Amino acid sequence: NFNNRMDPSAHLLHYPERPLLITRLNKVINNHKIATGHNIIVAILAYNGYNQEDAIIINKSSLERGMFNTSYFKTYTEIEFENMEKGSHEQFYSPLHREDDAEYPDNLAKKFNNYEHLDENGFIREGTYLKGKEIIIGKYIKIHNDHEDPDYRDCSKVLKHDNYDSVVDKVYSCYIKSDKSRLCKVRTCQFRQPVIGDKFASRCGQKGTIGMVMEQENMPFTKDGIVPDMLLNPYGYPKRMTMAQFYEIFASRLSAELGYFGMANPFEPVNPETIGNLLHKIGLNKYGDVSLYNGSEGRMMDATIFMGPIYYQRLKHMPTDKINARDSGQRIMGVAAPSGGYTALERQVVSGRAMGGGLRIGEMERDA
Repeated sequence: NFNNRMDPSAHLLHYPERPLLITRLNKVINNHKIATGHNIIVAILAYNGYNQEDAIIINKSSLERGMFNTSYFKTYTEIEFENMEKGSHEQFYSPLHREDDAEYPDNLAKKFNNYEHLDENGFIREGTYLKGKEIIIGKYIKIHNDHEDPDYRDCSKVLKHDNYDSVVDKVYSCYIKSDKSRLCKVRTCQFRQPVIGDKFASRCGQKGTIGMVMEQENMPFTKDGIVPDMLLNPYGYPKRMTMAQFYEIFASRLSAELGYFGMANPFEPVNPETIGNLLHKIGLNKYGDVSLYNGSEGRMMDATIFMGPIYYQRLKHMPTDKINARDSGQRIMGVAAPSGGYTALERQVVSGRAMGGGLRIGEMERDA
């Protein structure tokens, strides 16, 4: 029902798949209807140094075919708020349709932003492609100054700076009080393909981030031409003792070959030798190992590599949402100007990523 929801933020996986290996709780929690990831082919090897520690080398062609592609939904909300004590009143408006508003103020100072996509209500139109700095919801506030004269200020909702290259997916409006004050919600949709730094995890809690997006022709391959989607580092397993991940790859290989959904329930022991013997019967390696060929040289690797399908999930932690940089702000004659990225009182850099603030180099950073 994501089409009818207006969540503050939501991530939607484009092509979810059912896991090859399930538990008895799978149907209880509706995991067979609402999937959360992909069955991908992983090879466990240290390849070229770009999958050290918890880094992952990922196949670029797999991403272009739709693997782990998601849509990011973000909702902007505004209401026409009226404060009877202070005598302030908020109103949705569009400067492009000022003739439709009888109370449109003449002395309204607008922001230096893009109003051209607003309709007569002051809401952005559905289907608008957002490039950055667009006004999403036009709104002004009417207040009384010290001389009891009405004063008008623009307080429109502007597109967040990291929400560019998105589309207006849905616009919803309704009355919320008997005085006909309105609420408006605008949902935007942004396409996100995995990039360096994006986070992934298996169902065993083995989380890692992309260290390299590699072209398929440089990835290792089998004699049958199978190229893994991910290369995971083997050194992350002995210390964490996530043996279940090895078991999942091992049992999923048999599930994929024989065409059934395997059961991997806790407290129900399964002998790995049984799976190994079945793999051996159908002409595969008893231990799940395969001979891989180096993608850049074409030579066969000296060691056999443990490889097979596993259920992986994309997590919501992405560099797009966390990266932070700023310029020097507005300065007049070399002195920091208030409202130009500096506070009015101390003339110090504002804090916080959303405000366009900086990272403080403090006492200890200075010492280093």
